[in-house]
Amino acid sequence: MKQATEYIKQNRERFLDELFEVLRIPSISAQSSHKEDMVRCAEHLAMALAKAGADTTEVIPTEGNPVVYAEKIISPEAKTVLVYGHYDVMPEDPIDEWKTNPFEPEIKDGRIWGRGADDDKGQLFMHAKAFEAMCETDSLPCNVKFMLEGEEEIGSPSLYKFCEDNKELLKADIILVSDTSMISMDTPSITCGLRGLTYMEVEVTGPNKDLHSGLFGGAVANPANVLTRLVASLVDENGRVTIPGFYDDVRELKAAIATELNIEGNPIPSFIDLVMEVRPAQVTLVPDAEDAITSNAGWDTIRHREYLKDICSRFNDAGIRTSIFVDPKVEMVEAAVECEAQRVELYTEAYAAGYAADREAAIAPYVEAAEAARRVGLGLNAGHDLSLENLTYFAERIPWCDEVSIGHALIADALYYGLENTVQMYRRCLIPSLK
Repeated sequence: MKQATEYIKQNRERFLDELFEVLRIPSISAQSSHKEDMVRCAEHLAMALAKAGADTTEVIPTEGNPVVYAEKIISPEAKTVLVYGHYDVMPEDPIDEWKTNPFEPEIKDGRIWGRGADDDKGQLFMHAKAFEAMCETDSLPCNVKFMLEGEEEIGSPSLYKFCEDNKELLKADIILVSDTSMISMDTPSITCGLRGLTYMEVEVTGPNKDLHSGLFGGAVANPANVLTRLVASLVDENGRVTIPGFYDDVRELKAAIATELNIEGNPIPSFIDLVMEVRPAQVTLVPDAEDAITSNAGWDTIRHREYLKDICSRFNDAGIRTSIFVDPKVEMVEAAVECEAQRVELYTEAYAAGYAADREAAIAPYVEAAEAARRVGLGLNAGHDLSLENLTYFAERIPWCDEVSIGHALIADALYYGLENTVQMYRRCLIPSLK
């Protein structure tokens, strides 16, 4: 990857120039007057992907705007990544609110200003140039396919049929989509799933003229009130959709999991209600602040003993195993017993941070805390920053650990190795007989 990174640095200015060429095309799918621009943009991208290293590129007609398809197959045995993107953009209106020309991109304060720069031409071009860098440095590790549509901003009306008609062409192990969000500019974010939507137009018809409220008020329904009640009745007080049949094809997650369903989170009232409704095998209590992006510390089980004891007792009475997220400190592990927890989960950030420099020093407090858990009769979990790099040694030093929780590392690894293969790689780290 170092060669690919160096290639990107050396070609940075060219990459920007080529991106700006794409951004200058007003490919507005919502306006029929830009039909020719849609085709022009599709052809431009197909040519760019061919130059980047794709062996096959096509501009495939649909009932609406064309789909750009490209591929490079390095081996039939290799995993295949399908990159999705869309080259259509929203209209520039209201034009008066733009401080720059929407279709003449500019760089200001380190950002690119222009329509489509981040929805979605910028992202799809990022993938195209990463693909080029790996092709040029002979470091492409997998097969790559591109599917770039031109109707995302109008609901993708032609994409469903296109996918149905081209199942074999689009077959892949992973679909990579970057038309998503980031938590912040300095926090890498991987979106694992997106919810869909459905919409409709409902028209409520009432009197064709004003009616005297003294004569007709209450007797003749006000269309605004009727429409408000209709919309409000679509969801009940628990947020559940009330439309008959809405959940008929939804799989219950608990029933689909063959081993255990475990839930973790901050035990605020809504979380407690969720756990009591779902009844998982285990619940892990994590002290996340409301503004925290992810876990960054364990519970102080001494200070919060009564609070945690009340929650653990409630879950225990419901037959749900309780685990408390703690730092690798003997006193916090020992105090978890008085909280009526059945397990503790050791927060492994410090271990992961120190592993490369001195793995023996990094693991030492965890071994001590794990021995304390075993001594007081607590089950032991560990998680947060474990990875393929450091998991084997952790498991070797603490072989009585009951469970490990793998977070972002598993998803990141799955992008390279595929999810099924990645899960097996982690299992081999834990179970020597599988190696």
